Amino acid sequence: ASAEDLVAFSEMVNGGNTFEGKTILLSNNIDLSAESNWTPIGTGTRDGAGYKNANPFRGTFYGDGHTISGLTINATNEADYAIGLFGIVAGGQIKDLTLTNVTINVPTSEMAGGIVGMLCEGGTVGNCTIGTADSDSSQVAAARGNGGIVGRMTKSGTISNCTNYASISGTGANIGGIVGAAYYTAEDGEMSII
Repeated sequence: ASAEDLVAFSEMVNGGNTFEGKTILLSNNIDLSAESNWTPIGTGTRDGAGYKNANPFRGTFYGDGHTISGLTINATNEADYAIGLFGIVAGGQIKDLTLTNVTINVPTSEMAGGIVGMLCEGGTVGNCTIGTADSDSSQVAAARGNGGIVGRMTKSGTISNCTNYASISGTGANIGGIVGAAYYTAEDGEMSII
């Protein structure tokens, strides 16, 4: 219900609580502008199609149509460190959420997304929006592997009914409005961008 609650939730996930089988409900609009460099919920580093040194989020985060504003990330631990409101979402889902006034500026990053840095293991992102159609100046700037909604989706997952109004920029490949890269599809897996 508050920025303090969201920080506490982030610390629980990053401390090893995956929240698998549980739903987190966003009950108010939240302003994160007092957080000068947001630590993603679900930290970790990409390792090929998987991840390492990670505490992924595996639950459901239900935005309930609310907005998180003022997300700022201007530093990364290394190129493949997952950057976004959520870092690594593995089999979890993020839904019905809007981010506005987002500033993600990580010029050495190769995996950054407004909502999720790395989506994998059948995770889903649905009905999410970054930015607004009018005066919002949201941006996701990285070297490569960056997108408005998701930075990289690997093996299996779904991104559906999402809208990006943010400016997306990079200096390399794998840069997209919705997702920067969707690849390494598992033999028994499927990736969908709908």
